Amino acid sequence: MGRTLMGLQMLRSLWPTCKTNQAGIYTAQVINTFGSTNSTGAVLTVVALLPTIQTQPTNQTIFVNGTTMFTVAAGGTTPLSYQWSFNGMNIDGATNALLTLANVQTNQAGNYAVQVANAFGSTNSIDAVLTVVETPPSIQIQPTNQTIIVGAQQFSVSPPQVHCR
Repeated sequence: MGRTLMGLQMLRSLWPTCKTNQAGIYTAQVINTFGSTNSTGAVLTVVALLPTIQTQPTNQTIFVNGTTMFTVAAGGTTPLSYQWSFNGMNIDGATNALLTLANVQTNQAGNYAVQVANAFGSTNSIDAVLTVVETPPSIQIQPTNQTIIVGAQQFSVSPPQVHCR
């Protein structure tokens, strides 16, 4: 049924982390000059954990030419692999828990998601929406200073023209 392991310390050093192929029944045999005895069998069950998403990617809003990041936190039996997608299509080379988009353009607005996988299965994140705003608002004409005589007139300022492109 198995192999001979010399002492518990050796067992620990042979298996710093358990693998599924190490599941089974284990017994101990103690031997000295007066004889030997065997323990009852102990069952080792190694449970593989499917990947789970612990922190979902979140919606982002960014201006054109800006940089943004989507992140995911996942758990499960390692190693974990990642594949990001944009509007349902895989993004080449986007295989980390962090997706960075630099020099963002309007055609990159849409839904981003990640699939997390391991040897035992996979799971998908919810979609995170990237909104790309073409130009931040700007003031084209600044308000001007005014001087008035006390009690002669009311002070008023018209709002400046605000343009959004």
